[in-house]
Amino acid sequence: MGGKARLLIVDSDPLSARLLRATLADENYEIDVARTGREALGKIVALTPAVVLLELALPDMDGVDLITTLKAAPSTRDIVVVVVTSRNGHATEAEVLRSGAAGYVRKPIDPLAFPGMLGPKLAP
Repeated sequence: MGGKARLLIVDSDPLSARLLRATLADENYEIDVARTGREALGKIVALTPAVVLLELALPDMDGVDLITTLKAAPSTRDIVVVVVTSRNGHATEAEVLRSGAAGYVRKPIDPLAFPGMLGPKLAP
């Protein structure tokens, strides 16, 4: 196989999406971006990313609903979802992890440490 794993950044804020993309540019990912939950669902079906980096605050749906939708479908349940969000709070983090996310990272991210925060299980 040996190709790049596909990663989808889902964030309505263009600056945040660009920062994540730039932070991961040297990693072994083919990176796509979606700005809304509906756009993300379409790209997930079309592209089948290995990893989704998800901001919870989307203009058309809540990120937790997106995670729940992905985890309920046999074709998408194995996609690794890591929430990268500006929302804080232990209750939010617990809800996200219960919904099936593999991780929870609070913004602002540290561009030097972030790739390592994804952990070896997410490495392509």
